[in-house]
Amino acid sequence: MTLPPIEEVRRTIGNVCGTTTLASEDCSYLSAFYGLQELLSKRPMTFATSLDALAAVTAEDIRGVARDVLRTSKFHLAVVSPLDDPAPFLKLAERLGG
Repeated sequence: MTLPPIEEVRRTIGNVCGTTTLASEDCSYLSAFYGLQELLSKRPMTFATSLDALAAVTAEDIRGVARDVLRTSKFHLAVVSPLDDPAPFLKLAERLGG
């Protein structure tokens, strides 16, 4: 799997940090952020620390997550169809790695 272009990574991080910063102007957003940090994290982060963590994401990090998430062993195919012959779907599943 190839690395995403560095310019695309930078632009995406900038967009995510920008929209997150704008959303943080709403006190209900910050309340939800800190509430979820307390509920879901063993080590809650401050809002500023979370932005720093987002800004530190690299193309290699993205590729690592993509390799984990997009493994063909995790793919599942469900078909609901009036067709009686499953052969075309089985061929497709085989091509997809299953």
